Amino acid sequence: MKRLDFLVIFLIVLICIGLYVAYFKYQVTEVNKIDVYYQNIYLESFSIETEETIYITSNIERSVVIISYSETQNEYEIEGITKEIINTFSISNYQVRMIESNCPNHYCEAIVINNQSKRPIVCTNGIVIKLSNDDVDIII
Repeated sequence: MKRLDFLVIFLIVLICIGLYVAYFKYQVTEVNKIDVYYQNIYLESFSIETEETIYITSNIERSVVIISYSETQNEYEIEGITKEIINTFSISNYQVRMIESNCPNHYCEAIVINNQSKRPIVCTNGIVIKLSNDDVDIII
């Protein structure tokens, strides 16, 4: 191999190490809220420090998604709702768990967001719950 080959390989290795360090240096480690989405439409945020049970339902006739929790009920108009949505999730001790859903496979009920597992809860009926920070969303 020629000297130029070694130089190119060395530069590629340096670039890879730099990208690796930059990726882990700027990764968000502290999360303080969860965001709720319906088919990639942002609905609402909740603090991960609360003790709360949140109910998500839909009204097909009025084309709204309803989020209710502790004396509060918020409605979000969304066009094109064609199926009934029933999701219930709880937040307690920095842990988010789907309690009930009306999706056909119920895989989302097995996913838990906590300190060890930060992957989002994705339900096949269109509801997505993921961790986020006030400044940056975590994409896993």
